[in-house]
Amino acid sequence: MNTQFRKIAVAAVAVAATASVATACSQAKDAASNATAAAGSAAGQATAAAGSAANKATEAAGSAVNGAKSAGNSAGAEASGAAGSGAAGASGAAESGAAGASGAAGGEAKPAVTSTEIKSESGQALSITNAPILAEYAKYGYAEGHLGAPQGAVWTTPDGKGKALTLKGGTIYWSEGSGAHVVHGEIGDKWGTLKHEAGKLGYPTGDEVDADGAITQKFQGGEITFKGGETTVTYN
Repeated sequence: MNTQFRKIAVAAVAVAATASVATACSQAKDAASNATAAAGSAAGQATAAAGSAANKATEAAGSAVNGAKSAGNSAGAEASGAAGSGAAGASGAAESGAAGASGAAGGEAKPAVTSTEIKSESGQALSITNAPILAEYAKYGYAEGHLGAPQGAVWTTPDGKGKALTLKGGTIYWSEGSGAHVVHGEIGDKWGTLKHEAGKLGYPTGDEVDADGAITQKFQGGEITFKGGETTVTYN
């Protein structure tokens, strides 16, 4: 009886031990599973954090590059603008100088000086103080031009209203209302037959103009035209 009881007790203890071992194994498995999950979660979080940091670094680098490019473009634009402004300024100065030269050639030029010493054809030193006459003479190259050297000093016209300078190749006439202009050649000869400034044509108001095969010069009272070997007068 006691032997049978002992067998039953031993069996019970073995069963209990087996159950306890099974329980411990199950708990160990759960613990291992939890640890693995925790490790995986931590690794995932670390990877995500690393990826976010990498993205932020990439964005920062891209922003810096774009900023550098923008600064470079801005500097280039400013440099280009400055160069264009400089070129425009230089171009404007050149155009202004050309316009001044053109105005001097086309209208009544202003001489650089108000008086100059010029030798006459005979070698006499002459002082030309009339600024408009001097400017007109300068347009044609002074004594080196086709008008040549002065024949004498500036003189006052008979009507007392003007001044004149007789040159080898023509005469410069000036009055307050007409300005200074050269009269010479066939037109000058024709004007002379009509009593010069004392005639109906009065003083010249412009230099000769060569157009369409005809040379024309305007005067206060009309114009004289030379074409085809003939000189004609047209009154206002």
